[in-house]
Amino acid sequence: RDQLEDFFARNVTPGVPILQDAYRSAIYNTIDSTGSRVVSFTLSAPTGTLTATGAQIRTLGSVAF
Repeated sequence: RDQLEDFFARNVTPGVPILQDAYRSAIYNTIDSTGSRVVSFTLSAPTGTLTATGAQIRTLGSVAF
């Protein structure tokens, strides 16, 4: 979750879509509490580019493992 929080804090801009490759890369770059890197995962939602219009900004919702 920390990696995703950091991703949203650093990379999300109002009105700018978030590309699927960008948020999936944030997940792949996650290192768990044992020091192991994520090697595979299944992401049920979201899928595709996360759109935002005008002054909208996307935020991180709940994360389940």
